[in-house]
Amino acid sequence: MVTMKEIAEKAGVSLSTVSRVLNNDATIRVRMDIRNNVLKAADELGYRLQKTKKADGMATYIIAIADSRLVPMGSYHPDYDFLYDLVGEMKLGSRIVFRRIGKDFDGMVDAVIAFGPMSKEEETKLSKIAPVILYIDHNTHSYAYDTIIVDYGNGMNDVFNYLGHCKKIGYIGGIGTDGNRTIGQQRIDNFKQVLQSHGKLDESAFLVADISRDSGWQLAEKAIKENRLCNGYLIGQEAVASGVIGALKQYGKFDEVSLVVYRDIPYLKESAYPKVLNLFSQTVWKSAIHMIMEKISGERIESLVVYAPPRLES
Repeated sequence: MVTMKEIAEKAGVSLSTVSRVLNNDATIRVRMDIRNNVLKAADELGYRLQKTKKADGMATYIIAIADSRLVPMGSYHPDYDFLYDLVGEMKLGSRIVFRRIGKDFDGMVDAVIAFGPMSKEEETKLSKIAPVILYIDHNTHSYAYDTIIVDYGNGMNDVFNYLGHCKKIGYIGGIGTDGNRTIGQQRIDNFKQVLQSHGKLDESAFLVADISRDSGWQLAEKAIKENRLCNGYLIGQEAVASGVIGALKQYGKFDEVSLVVYRDIPYLKESAYPKVLNLFSQTVWKSAIHMIMEKISGERIESLVVYAPPRLES
């Protein structure tokens, strides 16, 4: 029988940390990357969380988040801690453990929130990982699973309506890869189409590197030094935005530029962004969790397709 001590040694953490993660202790917060390391070590050693109800009558369920279509594995650690606060607000009567998984994950979980697009082969692999799957922005090949579709078009129009007063509008963002797919290109193309439709597209104002804080800083710094800084920008990722804002403040330009940050996967707990295009609002996440728990409990058998608008927020 696998012990928590063995898991702690393999994960390189304390025994108390392993206990908090495996028992989903809501009184003490454990960082998502540490939580993932503990769960990965538990998987590799053959440990399985008990689904039996504890003294308080609540069962524990593991919901995996497959987000490598949006954030390349290893580029940075998204911040999903807010999900535990949402679960607390929802009063589900169950404990939920969230973990982030990549394409090489071969364990078992109770449900998966999967961000598309995905191939039929990838769908098949996910179906072997969990009995319940909820897809976001993916037209699944099966009617067995729920789907949430985000209206990107209206979101980009909202961004233009906010930045439209700017004389020159640009884009700073990153591009990554997930196997043979490119991450980040679609949002660039969508924004170009919106700007072109309004006669404000300037290809030279689109600054792109990789998805990192350093890239954001370097791209903004270069624009400043070359005297070609726009007075309005859509920033493609939060990781990039943290670098852009740092450079603008360093050079005293922050108050001269209108910014909208494109937020899909959360990166920072708190931010000082003037405006955020929030693709997956708390309402979307609550809906996803609620839909999953309906399927897990057997309360609902039929599948749903839900359309959600992104929100431009301060």
